[in-house]
Amino acid sequence: MKLMSWNCQGLGRALTVRNLRDLVMKFHPSIIFLMETKMRSSRAMRLRRRSGFQHDLYVEPLGLSGGLAVWWKENISLTVLFKSKNIIHVEIASTSLKIPKFVTFVYGPLKERDRWIVWDLLRSLVAGEQET
Repeated sequence: MKLMSWNCQGLGRALTVRNLRDLVMKFHPSIIFLMETKMRSSRAMRLRRRSGFQHDLYVEPLGLSGGLAVWWKENISLTVLFKSKNIIHVEIASTSLKIPKFVTFVYGPLKERDRWIVWDLLRSLVAGEQET
């Protein structure tokens, strides 16, 4: 199983879409995490389907910034345990995995004061304190 993470800085441009397709064709990821999509989920779903991913999870952008997406293939079982504007925490199961794995996708905030909030949230996720 391959996992790919990319800060795409907006999915609306033709060059970005072409680069995404090239990366998917080259590396054949089973799961892809996209940061800074700057795109509503309704538009991103079309791109996800054209890219060969059957499932999706979105955190909508705030205004013209942010936005997270996780896309995964049919042979993956992904359960969302927590999501916010900066973090998506999931449990992943697959026939290629002996036991389920926990994965936390993080899009770090630009401002230093906001980073402490994300770090505290990550610590609480590790400690099992956070609810969905």
